[in-house]
Amino acid sequence: KKLIQLLNETEYDVILLESLFMTPYLGTIKKYSDARTVLRSHNLEHMIWERLANSTGNRAKRLYLKHLASKLKQYEERTINEVDGIAAISFEDTNRYQQLDCKVPLVTIPFGIDLDKYPMEESKRNESTLFHIGAMNWNPNEEAINWFLDEIWPEVSKMSIRLHLAGREMPEYIRQQATDKLIIDGEVESAVDFMNTHDIMIVPLLSGSGMRIKIIEAMALGKAVISTTIGAEGIDCKDGENICIADSKEEFISVIGRLLSSREEVERLGKNARQLIESKYANKKIISDLLEFFKEV
Repeated sequence: KKLIQLLNETEYDVILLESLFMTPYLGTIKKYSDARTVLRSHNLEHMIWERLANSTGNRAKRLYLKHLASKLKQYEERTINEVDGIAAISFEDTNRYQQLDCKVPLVTIPFGIDLDKYPMEESKRNESTLFHIGAMNWNPNEEAINWFLDEIWPEVSKMSIRLHLAGREMPEYIRQQATDKLIIDGEVESAVDFMNTHDIMIVPLLSGSGMRIKIIEAMALGKAVISTTIGAEGIDCKDGENICIADSKEEFISVIGRLLSSREEVERLGKNARQLIESKYANKKIISDLLEFFKEV
């Protein structure tokens, strides 16, 4: 009712649909407005569920997740040509849309941030700390943290380092694993303040699609980031230069150990990460590119 009211009151040029979850409103928009519609694609949803299915060892769960992925893929294939344009968040997703026979104008415009809201503070801490922040009601995040705690943390916990886990809807079974070295912060008031309290971000994602916005934010704050290839997908980063890529238990343990032994390396990665965000992910450039695409559509 609110949408219909807005469409009746104002004549819009473009209506931006933030993610696939807004596309069920397409019928209403087309009925009450002549505006062009642009899908701001955060990821391909069916890819998330396909990867979740492939990473589970439970046969029944795998079959169920593959069923969900198949249904979502059918919906995405049908919907992408009902909008007037798609602004994908990563080149990988743009290529996937092309493979799905996308016929509407398609462009890659990454996620951008207001750098003024992400001040890079000089660390005065003597010891580095690991951290992860992400909504734990998103299946790929829960899967990632379970893998890290089960497979990697037992070895890393022997090192002189603490791990902080933050995010809304933290599962109780994870909270129960808290120790003096594993601190469960849960939902935090300010993600920026939380990240600025720590040094090394872990992103052990095994599934997902699109771009990890929290990585962009952490890099803007000058944090050293250790991520899987899937976690860093969509970000124009380089392993060893402005991020560390680790895809296995052994690689994660090795990278964490290396960063712990060199404060200078942590700071170097953080400074290079900030420079990357300044050059490619500042809001002014992103907004300019998006407006040009609106004009094209």
